[in-house]
Amino acid sequence: MNAPCYGCQARKPGCHTGCPAYISYRAEMDKFAKYMADNKPVDAMRVTHEMDKKNRRRKYKGGKQ
Repeated sequence: MNAPCYGCQARKPGCHTGCPAYISYRAEMDKFAKYMADNKPVDAMRVTHEMDKKNRRRKYKGGKQ
């Protein structure tokens, strides 16, 4: 998603502090970031295990991978 500043004709340095479109966009993005942080996986073991398997295959294949 692009910020409302993209292609804005009234854009100038420091306009983020007073632009209502940007303020609402930032609030929505902060809410989304909090949602993603609250709902991330608790146990990352599966990801770690998959990387271990990948590294093991790389190790026994030989050469530069």
